[in-house]
Amino acid sequence: MKLRSLLLSTAIALLSATVAFGQYYNNDSNRVGGVSIDANGLVNNVQKSESVKLVQAQQAALQPIAEDLQKASPARKISLKAINEAVAKAKANGQTVPDAVAFLGGLTKIEFVVALPEQNDIVLIGPAEPWKIGNDGSPVGTVTGAPIMLLEDLATAIHTCAQAQRGPMSCSIDPTPEGMKNLHAFASRLTPNMNPAKAAQRIEQVVGNQSVRVMGVNPTTHFAQVMVSSDYQMKQISMGVRPAAVENLPPFTKFVEFNSTGAQNAMPRWWLAPNYGAVLRDQSGLTWQIQGGSVKTMCEADFYAGDGVRQQGAAKVASGYQKWADVMTDRYADLSKAEPVFGQLRNCMDSAVVGALIVKENMMRKVGNAFTDVTELTLSEFNEPKEVPCMAAVNKARRVTIVCGGVDIDPWLILNNVQVKADLKSLSANVEFEEGSFYAN
Repeated sequence: MKLRSLLLSTAIALLSATVAFGQYYNNDSNRVGGVSIDANGLVNNVQKSESVKLVQAQQAALQPIAEDLQKASPARKISLKAINEAVAKAKANGQTVPDAVAFLGGLTKIEFVVALPEQNDIVLIGPAEPWKIGNDGSPVGTVTGAPIMLLEDLATAIHTCAQAQRGPMSCSIDPTPEGMKNLHAFASRLTPNMNPAKAAQRIEQVVGNQSVRVMGVNPTTHFAQVMVSSDYQMKQISMGVRPAAVENLPPFTKFVEFNSTGAQNAMPRWWLAPNYGAVLRDQSGLTWQIQGGSVKTMCEADFYAGDGVRQQGAAKVASGYQKWADVMTDRYADLSKAEPVFGQLRNCMDSAVVGALIVKENMMRKVGNAFTDVTELTLSEFNEPKEVPCMAAVNKARRVTIVCGGVDIDPWLILNNVQVKADLKSLSANVEFEEGSFYAN
């Protein structure tokens, strides 16, 4: 059976074999990145008191870290073959996947991917460090505070990229057409002397919950939850519903000036997207380097007609909207450590690029290993996100605005920009693992 057929058949079968992870995000509570999703799909913030208890329980549940993983490494090497064997062992013995395996040996990003046909292996290389549980319940490095990459997200990315249709993995939060029709009707009754805070509160009521869409990836996966959580948190920060956990990231209302009162037909939309450089490869196409690996905030303005139908990107982007997007991009690296879900999103982007690279370059076929215990990994299921409460912002000119948002990860587009770098080939000569180990420092 060809590798692609094998991967597609496992997708259809929805992975009958089961293996569990540890308690590093306790999906029983459907909480990821400071938000929770109830059985009806409503996304909301986790109460701070509940979050503290969850983090304490997760930290207590962590397994001891091996001595040679307790030091940071600028280029830790992770064997996908050995990871696959560790997952198979856990499955066969009815055990959870060890934390060190679930956390990919403490990787905080993936900079190199090396295919080793003679060893039937694919090796991932990047900076790594020991871990602890961060303030939102996700694992973070004890040295830099950068979020740790997760095997589960990598497995989701490989599995998703193996599907026949190649496209972006994305999510979007938008008001419903009915909600926007209600907003237009209400806006006609706004008066200059209306209290703007009360007007915003009333608008949130008439617009109702905004819809959440997840596209290109299973919406019940941890990968999808990270996208939605990041999007929702960005909306709150942009509107000043809550302050950012870093300095110099004020709400967008500090940058936008309006000349009249009332609600607008034009709504700002910000979305988070990968910001990568050219992908480099050696002449054989077996050694690859992923450059950049950061996140940028994109901006457009949607126009909503009287019938509530959205015309995406149809309105002129106010300079203040773009200003906020630029500030969010500039502050993103620091925000990723203060609020780890944003760093987890960046890690998901790395996973998406690696997954697309492995599939596009037929790396599994080249090394003669389908890594089936990783590609057939049964993923934890979260409640599917469907809607979020509406949030309305009021600027100092008494203008009320609703914000739209999203995340758009297109790894295939990143892989369109490939350049040859001959000296990468030497990297494969320095990859060695001790017997029984899935990592090398």
